[in-house]
Amino acid sequence: MILIFDLDDTLYSETEFVKGGFRAVARYANIKWGWNYQKSISTLNKIFTNNGRNKVFDHWLIINDNWSKKNIDKLIQVYRYHNPKINLFNSAKKILKKYKNVTPLYLVTDGNKNVQSHKINSLNLWTIFNRIFITHRYGYEAAKPSIHCFKIIKRKTGVKWSEMIYIGDNPKKDFINLNKIGVFTIRVLTGSYKNLKVSKNYEANVRIMSLDDLPSVLNNRYQNHIKK
Repeated sequence: MILIFDLDDTLYSETEFVKGGFRAVARYANIKWGWNYQKSISTLNKIFTNNGRNKVFDHWLIINDNWSKKNIDKLIQVYRYHNPKINLFNSAKKILKKYKNVTPLYLVTDGNKNVQSHKINSLNLWTIFNRIFITHRYGYEAAKPSIHCFKIIKRKTGVKWSEMIYIGDNPKKDFINLNKIGVFTIRVLTGSYKNLKVSKNYEANVRIMSLDDLPSVLNNRYQNHIKK
């Protein structure tokens, strides 16, 4: 039996990363264009709250009559490459510590490979997991719901699909293809997708409120394979 985790909003709050990126962008705008730092933070957060992350910087630059592709590209670069100040959920800290020496741990995460690497570095995860997969390193087509990286894990470990447990938060992509092949899927109700309703095909086998609930689920299903 092996445990495979998602990263964003499963092990830490992605909003922490987003807000840190906004602060970096606001500092850049203050230096580059003389824009008030606090006002910029307030406006970026308001746009994010109302519209989500999609085109936040476009909206912001349009409001300030400063939109150009060059400026957008620069702000995205500043956002992506800022030094993130993020922390694991307390429940994630406990879970990773509990199972690190009990069963193999893997991480599969989507997103820009450099951005995800920065997050992983900040969270000090490289030594915790047996192996970390940033799907975009294998091409965009390897991103979830693709099972490309899960196939690699299966081949390297020799386990059956039914011996793999995947824990994620996004029912739009995390579970649908893994359900089809018999991976045991667990949805943690955290982050921006916690209230999202989806059809049975997209839903995980089990839903939990936080990672604190994971041990009871695993003990019930794999009691003969896990040290208590």
